[in-house]
Amino acid sequence: MLYNKRKKAGEKNMRLRRRLIHLTVAVFGLGMLLEGLNFLSFMCITRNSSFNDFANLYKEEAIQFWGLQAISIIIFLGLSKYLNRRLKKMVIQPIEELEKVANAIIEDDYDYKIEKSAVMEIDEVGKAFDKMINKLRESKEIQEKYESHRKELLANISHDIRTPITSIKLHSNGILDGIANTPEKLNKYIEAINNKTEDIEKMISQLSLLSDLDFSKEEFSFTRVGIKSFLNDLILEMELDFADKDVQLISEFDSKEDIDIYMDVNMMRRVVMNLVQNSIKYVRNISVRILFDVEIKEDYCVVSITDNGEGINNKNFEEIFNRFFREDESRGTKCGSYGLGLSIVKEIIEKHKGIVWAENGEKGEFTGLCINMKLPRGVDRVEE
Repeated sequence: MLYNKRKKAGEKNMRLRRRLIHLTVAVFGLGMLLEGLNFLSFMCITRNSSFNDFANLYKEEAIQFWGLQAISIIIFLGLSKYLNRRLKKMVIQPIEELEKVANAIIEDDYDYKIEKSAVMEIDEVGKAFDKMINKLRESKEIQEKYESHRKELLANISHDIRTPITSIKLHSNGILDGIANTPEKLNKYIEAINNKTEDIEKMISQLSLLSDLDFSKEEFSFTRVGIKSFLNDLILEMELDFADKDVQLISEFDSKEDIDIYMDVNMMRRVVMNLVQNSIKYVRNISVRILFDVEIKEDYCVVSITDNGEGINNKNFEEIFNRFFREDESRGTKCGSYGLGLSIVKEIIEKHKGIVWAENGEKGEFTGLCINMKLPRGVDRVEE
C-alpha cells in the first residue's frame, strides 16, 4: 500500500514537472513566434530606413523582448522548484515517514506518532496507522502481562505443590523403611499421604477451573433466581454439612423482600461455599460465626458475608483476590489454603457482570473479613 502511494506520488511529481517544462517551452515558442511577427512588422515599418537605423531600433526592441523572456523563464523555473519542494514536503516525505513506521512495526517498535499531514488522504492513512500502533502496543502490553503472570503462576505452583509432595515422599519412605511398625502408625502415615493427595487434587481442580474461566471454557447457565431465597436454602444445606463442627451461619436479612438475579446457581453456590470455607480455615481459637446480609437497591443488590475472625491488613484488601496470595505465607498451606479460592470468587462474580471487594466488618462481633458482592438486578439476561 505504501509502495503504491509512493509510486503514485512520484508519478504525480513527474507529470507536474513535465507540464511545467512543456509550459515553459510553449511560452518560449510563443515568444519566438511573436518576435518573428514583430520582426516582420518592424521591417515593414522601417523599409525606407537605412540598415544601420533599422539595426539600432530593432536592437533596443529585441533587448526588451528577450529580457522579458529571460525573466519569464526564471519565474517558471523558480515556480517549478517551489512546487517540487512543496510536493515533496506534502506528499513524498509523509509517505516515507509512513514507510519508516511500517518497518519499525515489523521490528516490534511501537514508539511512533504520525505527524498530521496537509493532504487529507495521507492524513487519514496516518490516523489509521496511529490507531493500529495503539492497538498493537496494547496487545503487546497485555501479552507481556500474561507472560509475566504465567511465569509467576508456574513459580507459585512449583512452590506450593512441593510441600505436599515432600510430605508424601517422607511418609512413603517411613512406611518402606519400617518406621511405621505398628498398625496405628501405619494408618497415621497412610492417612497423611491420603490428605496430601487430596490437597494436590484440590489445587489442580481449582487451577483447572481458573483456566476454564480465563478462556471462557466454563459454560454458564443463567437462571432468574431470588437471591435471598437462594441464600436461605444454601445456608440450611451448609448447616447440615457443618453440624459436627463449631460453625454457626447467621442470616441478618429479611426474607420477605427479595430481588431477582440472573445467575448460574451452581457457580454461585461455589462462590458462597468458597467464602464460608475460607472463614472456617482462618478463624482461630473461637467458635466460627459467619454473617450473611443482603442490601437491596433499585437496580442491584449487595451480598455481604462476614466472619468473626481477626480480619486482614487494610493494604491487602485488593491483593487477596490475586492468585496464590496468602496474607500469612507461613500458615497458608498448613491450613489447606493455596490462595486460589478468592480468585475463583472474583472470576465468577465478574462473569455475572458483578463487582467484588473486601473490607473488615463493623457489625458487633463480626469484625473479621467481609466480602461484598454487587450483583445487577435480573432485568436483562446476563451475556457471557
